[in-house]
Amino acid sequence: MKLRLLLCTVLLAACSRKHPEAVYIDAKRCQPCHAKIYATYSQTGMARSFSRPTASTAPTGVVNHAASNLVFESLARDGRFFQRGSEPGGRHSFEREAHYVIGSGNHARTFLHRLPDGEIAEQPITWYAAERGWAMSPGFDTPVHQGFRRRIDHGCMFCHNSYPAVPDGTDRYGVQAVFPSELPMGIDCQRCHGPGSRHVERPTPETIVNPARLDPQRQLEICMQCHLETTSEALPASTRRFGRNVYSYRPGDALGDYMVYFDHVGRDDKFEINGAAYRLRSSRCFLASRGRMTCTTCHDPHQATGNVSKKCQGCHTAAHHSEQNCAACHMPKRRTDDAVHVIMTDHRIQRLKPSSDLLAPRRERHEEYTGRVALYYPSDFPDRDLYLRMANGEQTSSSHPKALVMFADALMKRGDRPGAADLYRRALQADAGLDKARINLAQTLPENQAIAELRRVNSAEALMALGLRTRSADTLKKALQLSDDLAEAHAALGQMLPSLEHLRAAVAIDPRLPEPRLNLGRLLYQMGRHDEALREFRAVVERNPHFAEGRLSLGVALGEKGDLKGAVLEFREVLRIDPANQDAIRNLKIALQP
Repeated sequence: MKLRLLLCTVLLAACSRKHPEAVYIDAKRCQPCHAKIYATYSQTGMARSFSRPTASTAPTGVVNHAASNLVFESLARDGRFFQRGSEPGGRHSFEREAHYVIGSGNHARTFLHRLPDGEIAEQPITWYAAERGWAMSPGFDTPVHQGFRRRIDHGCMFCHNSYPAVPDGTDRYGVQAVFPSELPMGIDCQRCHGPGSRHVERPTPETIVNPARLDPQRQLEICMQCHLETTSEALPASTRRFGRNVYSYRPGDALGDYMVYFDHVGRDDKFEINGAAYRLRSSRCFLASRGRMTCTTCHDPHQATGNVSKKCQGCHTAAHHSEQNCAACHMPKRRTDDAVHVIMTDHRIQRLKPSSDLLAPRRERHEEYTGRVALYYPSDFPDRDLYLRMANGEQTSSSHPKALVMFADALMKRGDRPGAADLYRRALQADAGLDKARINLAQTLPENQAIAELRRVNSAEALMALGLRTRSADTLKKALQLSDDLAEAHAALGQMLPSLEHLRAAVAIDPRLPEPRLNLGRLLYQMGRHDEALREFRAVVERNPHFAEGRLSLGVALGEKGDLKGAVLEFREVLRIDPANQDAIRNLKIALQP
């Protein structure tokens, strides 16, 4: 008996050495054996979900965005593609190259810029298939948007591309998302079949995941890993389980062991761009199937097109219904609530088509949800209450860094900075690499302590904050080498040096910031360029009518040009805003002298 056990142990060890854990490979290695499937799959939206821009995918175009009073353009130059933002008339332009396209173009294409440090930023305008043209990217159609500064994280890459080769642990919670120079181009075979290295070495059914051999719940979860989003609002809509990094999910895993999903309380009528599985799961067809219905009941993931109506008729015979295009009435196309320029199929299968105009134009909503958050999926698991409390910004008994940081962030929103600081410190004791927690901690500390914390973080954001605290031009320049879209760093350098170049860069990146434009006007005035300075002062007041310093400078400039009536109006406006402003009182007396 002992001999048999020993032999089994030796054989298992040999198998382990012969077949190590599978790893991800270049999916082109799948093509020789699966040529037909490889060819048809390459035409699907998933296969084309991430790419380099081309003349056909990045056409030229212009968006005049009235809400922010900015003009955005898509440009092509010498085989490269750019987006530019400027004020009307082309003043203070800020341009960034589009290095990647995210989205197949079936519904939309959004463009991304790679920064020198490996961060990736989303660009402000998107090409939409339904309108065959350009409009603001989702979330940007507002007077105050992020311009070229919205960073994408590993969660974005998880759903829009194959897994990138990132160093172990750098995709964990709270770590700055830095991407390797070489990225996959589109979702490949392994997102549904698992890592392919063992299968290439030994092509047997046992060395690869075949979703058809999984139970229906695991099959559905392979699709749900990307297509289950309860909402795009920051509830949070989902959170990864403790100990799970972004790229740790494998097909066949229980999705609830990787991610926990949350939802609004009492609001399930949402129709959002990534809500196909969310809508399907509330359909009568799905509920009546008792778990047998999955996405592949209707969709062949290897094909770009298919006849969905034939699938419907498998349960709903011609005698029951003679309709040949079932989806047109029972799964109508609708305009999504969150990406308002996108029209998609509604996967909540309904008996009657809604009577309202489902394609009517709509405006983006930007109200923040402040109500309670409910658990959505999985419906029950041992530590459900812990995750539910975390999602609702409540204190928990957990000492896990993620739980501590989530509660600290909630305390920061409520204004409890000392309480937040204590939790950030505890999280950093457990994981010193949580750069975002360290930057947030620095915001709660006195200057000397904040400087000490910021010096431990080598990111553009931290360097900018450090340079502003220490008034160090060298530190700010280093920050701009990593990310030259930091308006605050340009503004500070422009004032320190002084520098027209940096002040203009700050204004171009974020025209809403009044101080950089005001300082730009003052510097131009000192240089004797009075007409240019006057234009800047007028722009400051136009965008920020309650900014007293801007009105004061405009009044002085008007007075110097001999427009005493205009100067008096500005000085009186300053005193209406700030009745004790001594400079305005003194200048008003001078302007009113006969």
